[in-house]
Order: sequence, then C-alpha cells, then structure tokens
Amino acid sequence: MERTGPFWDAVEGRTPLPAAAATLGWQLVSVNPEEGVIEVAFTATEAFVNPAGFIQGGFLAAMLDDTLGPALVAGLEPGDFAPTTDLHVQFLRPARPGRMLGRGRVVRRGRDVGFLSGELLDEEGVIVAVATATVQIRTQMLGKRHLDHGSAGTVVQREGAAAAVEGVDFVGLRTDQFSEMVRLFRDVIGVPLAREAAGLAGFRLDDGTVLEVYGPADEFHSFFTTGPVVGLRVGDFDRVRERMLAAGVEFIGVVQHVSGMSWQHFRCPDGTVLEIIGPGTPPPSAPHR
Repeated sequence: MERTGPFWDAVEGRTPLPAAAATLGWQLVSVNPEEGVIEVAFTATEAFVNPAGFIQGGFLAAMLDDTLGPALVAGLEPGDFAPTTDLHVQFLRPARPGRMLGRGRVVRRGRDVGFLSGELLDEEGVIVAVATATVQIRTQMLGKRHLDHGSAGTVVQREGAAAAVEGVDFVGLRTDQFSEMVRLFRDVIGVPLAREAAGLAGFRLDDGTVLEVYGPADEFHSFFTTGPVVGLRVGDFDRVRERMLAAGVEFIGVVQHVSGMSWQHFRCPDGTVLEIIGPGTPPPSAPHR
C-alpha cells in the first residue's frame, strides 16, 4: 500500500500534526495497517488535570479517539476517510499526568462501517480507560484535501473551482406516512437501515449517500415542504457558502458541523429547499443533523 494520505503525511513529517494531536502530545509507537493495530503515546501535562489533580476524562476520551481512529485510517487508501460516529468510553481508574500509551485495533471492517476497540495505559502499564467506537468509511471523501487523522477534520485550500458540486451526499424526506415510507425503503427496496430514532429513519446507500426519512413529530426538519431535500457535496463548504451569501442566497437555520464536515440548508429562487455539505471549519456552536 502506498504510504500517502493525511495520516502518513503527518507521521512521516510531510505535514505538521493536527493541532489537537499536537496538544495531546501524539506520537506513533507502532502500526500494522494490514492487521489493523496501532500503539500511540501521549504526553498528559498538568494542563489536563481536574481540581483533584487527575487527568480530566475528556482528555482521556480524546486520546482514545486519536488511537482508535488511526488504527483504521492507517490502512485506508489515499483520499478515503473514516469519521467517528460513536465513541463509548469507560474510565477504570484515575490517571496522573505523564506518558500515556494508547492501543487500538480494528475489530471488524465492512465496506461502509468499521468497529474499533482499544485501551489507554498509564506509565506503570495499568489500564486506566477502555473504549469502543464505530466509524463510517467514506471512499474518496477527501480527494486531495487534508483532514486530521482522527475523527475530526481541518480544511486546507482546495485547488480549482471551490463551487464545483462533486456529487449528492444526502437526500431527506419528511412525510405524514412515516411508517409506510420506512417499510418501503427497508423491506421492499432493501436499503439498509443505518440508524433509527423517534420520527427518524436513516438509510445508507452503497455509494455512501445518506437517505433520511422524517415523520411529523420531527419539528427540526419542518421546513422540508418542497419535496425531497438533496444535499450537494462541495469541495470547500466555507468558500461556497461565502459565495452564495454574496449572491443573496437565503440560508435556513445555522451551520451544522461534525467530524470535519459542515452543512446548511438554503432556498433556491423558486423556493425549493436544498443543502450544501462539505469539509468546513466548525462554528462556535454546531448542532447535529
């Protein structure tokens, strides 16, 4: 496998470490992409401690996230990405500042989803926290863009026209016949159900496109009144949005952001609601879709 891409570029010194990784004192100890295992060292400073003098749990969780994610990302093709969709951490004992060692492994990897696990050890080799995670494998999501090697991304300049639409990333439907629509996609058409909540069913197509169906109880998407809402994938969300604002396009709500990706809905001149989605910088407050 060619040792290029955001992970290997940072590890081999072609690009600087992401700011978050540098803050944690991230340092690669060993990695085996073929077996999906990795060891990462961290330096926990006094700036990480809580009033009791122990490392605050959020920093331990960040270390685990920046261990598990790279275990899979190191084995992806250049341009592929795997944002974390779920991270479950269990804290086993308090940890003092010093050198920490993260061990991560790929438990199972499918076409679109990966399941990871790992643990964090203190200087004495005692496990202080364990974690499991689920990641979403996105083929050629990055292209030539550079993102962080964990679950969050940072945008760098993209060559060419920033406003070029690269594809469809999302389709959303709001309906009064929620149960019937879910049965149609799940049981009749055979689209895999990726997530389910009250008044929401999320499906994922083979090419990674997200299809979400919302029922009447979902007020957050109450403006989905003009038919299916399509999310247009762009190379640089911030630049495209800036150009659209300058042209007088009306955006709906606030910018949302997760795992390096930003999105926001807008109205077309005829009132049709669409969405742009792409790599972007997180706003001060970023609610999830």
